[in-house]
Amino acid sequence: MGQHLVTPPGMACDPPHVEYRLDSNISSSSNGVLRYAAYHKVMQNDQSDPSMACSFPAFRFETKGTTEGNINSVHFEFALVNDNSLYNFASVADPYTFADQLVRCPEDPHTCVFTNLGGDAKLVSPKNEGNGDKDRYGHIAAFLRKAPTEQIQSVWKTVAETYRDQLRAQSPQPVWFSAAGGGVAWLHFRFDRRPKYYHYTPFKQTF
Repeated sequence: MGQHLVTPPGMACDPPHVEYRLDSNISSSSNGVLRYAAYHKVMQNDQSDPSMACSFPAFRFETKGTTEGNINSVHFEFALVNDNSLYNFASVADPYTFADQLVRCPEDPHTCVFTNLGGDAKLVSPKNEGNGDKDRYGHIAAFLRKAPTEQIQSVWKTVAETYRDQLRAQSPQPVWFSAAGGGVAWLHFRFDRRPKYYHYTPFKQTF
């Protein structure tokens, strides 16, 4: 494979966090940022999806602050931060807070992209698909473990496209890409101008 996930020496999937890095020998013609979001496919191929490898009931997903100018030179890394309070808060999903936004994307059956109320971040959220368990949408761990495979793949594709668009739109300023859910118990990926809700201190800086 051209890409694989590695963890720093001695790093184990134990509290309070686990850190992953995506290495690649693919040329920059693959448009760097798409390699960032390609990690889920890589993990599936390598059988190293952290949502399965980690025993965390719920976790925060946090990446480095990155600019459009350095996406081809900086390794993609992300941290999964164990968060029991998130599990307690989001184990029962809230299908109401984002309901108005999610119905405004009729062309996409799986997901929706919208701006947060403060106007300073772009969000990507999955729709409540079919008659399945809505609580699978409460936080990222539940979504990756329980949502339909087709929807998971579609959401990651939309995340990749949105990440690329936000890097271009905010250039040369950095973008912080994360998912937590402490404010609304419905999975939403954030593309932010600052690490507003970050818990993993090493990734609060710009790389």
